[in-house]
Amino acid sequence: MFMGKEEQDPCQTSYSLSARVAFNYLESQGIKLEFTSSGNFKVGDVVFKELVERQGIYQKVDDGGFQVLLNYRNAVRVANYISISDILSGEFDGF
Repeated sequence: MFMGKEEQDPCQTSYSLSARVAFNYLESQGIKLEFTSSGNFKVGDVVFKELVERQGIYQKVDDGGFQVLLNYRNAVRVANYISISDILSGEFDGF
């Protein structure tokens, strides 16, 4: 979702492209984005806890940014899917 940035990096954004697109959409829908006092990320009422070492199968984690685990077993369909070509051509309904 986010990455750590260093002064010498040519890209100075903190957000991944997919996160920035999602955040822009959510903000346009009035859904508030914020960090909690414990450093986790909150979108509306949902808190995303940061991936840390020894969580799940991850023993050594590059924690230079903000990553989360996705629970694929939680639902038949984890998320809605839309291709970038559908977005560029305007051939999609809002979610």
